[in-house]
Amino acid sequence: MADNTLLNSGSGGNTLRTLEDGSSIHWPVGVVAYATTVGTPDVLTVPTAAALADNTANPTTLLTGACLMNFDGSTWDRVLGDSTDGLLVNLGTNNNVTVDSGTVTTVSTVTNLAQMGGVAISLNTGVRDTGTQRVTIATDDTVTVDLGANNDVTIDNSSIVKAEDAVHSTGDAGVMALSVRNDTLAALAGTDGDYAPLQVNASGALYVAVDGTVTVGSHAVTNAGTFAVQVDGDALTALQLIDDAVHSETDALSKGLLIALDDGTDAHFAQANASGHLKVDIATDTVGIGGGTQYAEDTAHNTGDTGTMALSVRNDTLAALAGTDGDYAPLQVNATGALYVSVDGTVTVGSHAVTNAGTFAVQVDGDALTALQLIDDPVFADDAAFTLTSSKVSMAGAIRDDALTTLTAVEGDAVPLRVGSTGALHVTGAGGGTQYAVNDALGATATGTLALASRDDVLTTLGPAEGDATELRVSATGSLWTKLDSNSTVVHREDDAFASLDEGIAAMVVRKDTLSSLVGANQDWSPMLTNADGALWTQPAPATTGGLSFFKSIDLDESEEAVKATAGQVYGIIAINLASSVRYLKIYNATVATVVVGTTVPDITIPLPTQGDTNGAGAVISWPMGVAFSTAITVAATTGVGDADAGAPGANEVVVTVLYK
Repeated sequence: MADNTLLNSGSGGNTLRTLEDGSSIHWPVGVVAYATTVGTPDVLTVPTAAALADNTANPTTLLTGACLMNFDGSTWDRVLGDSTDGLLVNLGTNNNVTVDSGTVTTVSTVTNLAQMGGVAISLNTGVRDTGTQRVTIATDDTVTVDLGANNDVTIDNSSIVKAEDAVHSTGDAGVMALSVRNDTLAALAGTDGDYAPLQVNASGALYVAVDGTVTVGSHAVTNAGTFAVQVDGDALTALQLIDDAVHSETDALSKGLLIALDDGTDAHFAQANASGHLKVDIATDTVGIGGGTQYAEDTAHNTGDTGTMALSVRNDTLAALAGTDGDYAPLQVNATGALYVSVDGTVTVGSHAVTNAGTFAVQVDGDALTALQLIDDPVFADDAAFTLTSSKVSMAGAIRDDALTTLTAVEGDAVPLRVGSTGALHVTGAGGGTQYAVNDALGATATGTLALASRDDVLTTLGPAEGDATELRVSATGSLWTKLDSNSTVVHREDDAFASLDEGIAAMVVRKDTLSSLVGANQDWSPMLTNADGALWTQPAPATTGGLSFFKSIDLDESEEAVKATAGQVYGIIAINLASSVRYLKIYNATVATVVVGTTVPDITIPLPTQGDTNGAGAVISWPMGVAFSTAITVAATTGVGDADAGAPGANEVVVTVLYK
């Protein structure tokens, strides 16, 4: 490369200072000539190019450089660019181009509208993404929407404009039609011909005004709703007549429907009494309803009143009848007609006087139970066999009265037997007690205890066999037949040992149908008492020792538990079910080692009721005489009643206490 150019290369001439750019093109180099003296020009050499920078003040020295400068009002700055994009334009802090006036007439293809909020604005056709430009249309702007060649509008790539009969597709988009809730249908603001929204009630059902005739196509009609049917002619007349017969209570009767009943041959009109109650006469019980008269609550009973008998089912062994929970079922009675009653929970008896008018089953144990058992031993039925070596008798106590003096008791009082110094019973021909003449009639106020006996003029052998209990016997004169021998005596002292073939006198007792206190003070002799059936009145006494043993489990389930590992008797059970469904208590006459719940058949199964929640229900069972288990006593609980069921109750659902010996 050679700089400078010879102006006339053929014959010589001046040389023009130029610069060659490397492509054989020469560029003239300008110089500034100035004269230091008149007529003598100097050549000014162009200074070496200087480095240029931004924020340069107006230069006071000569600078050279190849750059485009921009003056911002105070300093000069370089105009920047690069080899790829050329001139760079800084649009300001927000990269905004503001058109203060004028009109942008034509915008060709736009490839990039920079950013909005740090995200490049997208121009993807038909696709909405994070860079989609949003436009706010002012209330007074007019907007023209081009729906495209198909007049279509798309939302999320799905068209909301559908052609007639277009098939529905899953995921189709659309614009929801809004309506106004108006619980009481009324006109909205606006006049006839204005646009107005649809209206719905509180349930969202659309109000519809049917103008003209609605034709319903052929279809099945059910009774699932209410139908209003338009009728006319004879049908309308019939409906109007039926409506005339509808009355409110106490309305004056104008028109009505006459009810006729058929007796199999003729029709008879039904009748009512003055109170409006239908008269019913059940002349013959042909359908098992019993007939009878209905009574209001607290109506007094009158002799000859009739009623409907409540029937029940005799079931000697109480068991569930056919049917399930919630079904109607009859009452059940045992063989004697006594009604079975299931007491659910605790029965609380209010404060009241307790008499001996009924029979009481009293649970006793310890010394009291032993005493009752001993008292029961000498009780014999008429003609019952008596075994000398094992049968027991009750010793009759008496007062020693050597001289047989007059008692202080008055006529009609109960008095004790009396014996002499040898223990022999004082007896008279009249049978003891108050003295009576032979064949004297006893008056209404007669007092004393009369010992009755059978007259047997010639003492003969009785029908009962040896060992049987028999009555006393007297001769024709009323003398008591007695037998004494040298080997025994009828008199015994306190604490005398019992010996085989001992003899004694049958103890008489006082019949007292209603138990009450006898005349006499504490520690006086008094007779034993029986009721009308001859059963001895007794009074159990509590004790501080003895009693039953108990077993308790607060989480009885399908895993068997031992109440007693050997033979015993169960006297009572308290079982509570805390589950929301029935549980079943199962009792086995076997040891724990031999019981497999679901395989071993239980000897007793007791359903434990429920209240349908976890509040608890159950059973309290008392067996005063005890239920014997000859091997052992084992218990478990399951969710099913079947012998083969081994369903597991939940934790702490079944709580059981067993009283046993």
